Amino acid sequence: MRKYYTSSVLRLAAKLKLAAQTLTDTSYEMNHYLAPGYFETIIKAALVCCHAEDEEDLKAPSNAIKLGHDIKRMVNAKLAKAIVNDDAIQQKEGQHFLKLMEMEWGLRVTKLARCTLVECSFNQAKELPLPDDVKRLSEHLQKEVARVEFDDCSFNNFRKAAIFALARLTLYNRRRCHEVQALRYASPHYFLN
Repeated sequence: MRKYYTSSVLRLAAKLKLAAQTLTDTSYEMNHYLAPGYFETIIKAALVCCHAEDEEDLKAPSNAIKLGHDIKRMVNAKLAKAIVNDDAIQQKEGQHFLKLMEMEWGLRVTKLARCTLVECSFNQAKELPLPDDVKRLSEHLQKEVARVEFDDCSFNNFRKAAIFALARLTLYNRRRCHEVQALRYASPHYFLN
């Protein structure tokens, strides 16, 4: 799971850098944009990463929230490198940029993103399956689990048992189905009984 998280963070940081380069018509490294003079550019670039047509209409508001954390991490890395290299100018830039993030980012970016997310959650239609369909699916899964031969250790049989166990757990725990992938394997009888 961490590789997907890391790759999404890097992709989002790359989008931010490209947006900052486009807005300023320059081709500096990201470190250069993490200075107080480019704070407005970083805010605009973050909104571009949210696919914003204007400041009120964010298509991907979660990107803004993620970028806030990622930018702070990048500035802290810049600050750490400046401290190690005893570079007072870079250190001062990093500290001032973090102070601006603390004072401005929440009001100008995060609040807008959170309001958009809340508004989207209100407008989202949630269709529930029919109770008869859920009951039929549950009965079918129970019949299939009863047919699994636990003495057979072949790959196909194990895969079949794992699929049925996952289906039963997901059906049982519908509200938090993403938790199923984090469960540890103990025994097939534990999951299927």
